[in-house]
Amino acid sequence: VIFFTWGGFVLVALLGLKFNKHKNIPAVFALSLGSSVLFYLVSNFGVWAMGWYPRTAAGLLNCYIMGLPFLRDFTVATLGYAFLFFGVYALVARLVKDTKFSHALLTQ
Repeated sequence: VIFFTWGGFVLVALLGLKFNKHKNIPAVFALSLGSSVLFYLVSNFGVWAMGWYPRTAAGLLNCYIMGLPFLRDFTVATLGYAFLFFGVYALVARLVKDTKFSHALLTQ
């Protein structure tokens, strides 16, 4: 299961690297939501593949259904932290816009 958990994190990180230039609210929302769903799909597939549920289509579906509360909580946390971190970044970027720190912080 650890392979699938860390694999999910790696895929989410790669997704973030691919779209790291998109720092507007719709993009942050879409990427946060997409990363939560991607992690949910990969990690729950791992739970199913490791034999915690019957290795049938019905077992896989049941595994995904049973994981929905985790998806909800993970998605809420991901959206909250993403907007907190990007919001703080945007605020700090505005505050240091005309200072010597602006080059280090605002370089794309």
